[in-house]
Amino acid sequence: MSVLILVTTIACLLHYSTSKRAVITNDTKLLYWLHKRNILAKISALVVFVISFILAIYTLGFGAGILTFLLLVMLLWSLIVLLTPLKIIDYKLVLVIFVLAIFLEQTL
Repeated sequence: MSVLILVTTIACLLHYSTSKRAVITNDTKLLYWLHKRNILAKISALVVFVISFILAIYTLGFGAGILTFLLLVMLLWSLIVLLTPLKIIDYKLVLVIFVLAIFLEQTL
């Protein structure tokens, strides 16, 4: 489940970087590079969304996978839109949360 959340987060961040209104600074080199190459970012975001969708269906089954994927996309998009302009979400935070989630998932 943690891998599904990470892949969906990456897809949402990639798609967020294609927005004209998004303020992408040179702090994160990859998002800035993708912001300048809009078509490449949209295609890569779509590919990662499809991978995430297939992973959700494979992991949870057809109905629960679709529902979980849609809920994850809504949750992550709202968090990204609210917290990224405040410079709270970056790749370091996502990596720390992912490692912590994997650790908790394996121990519990």
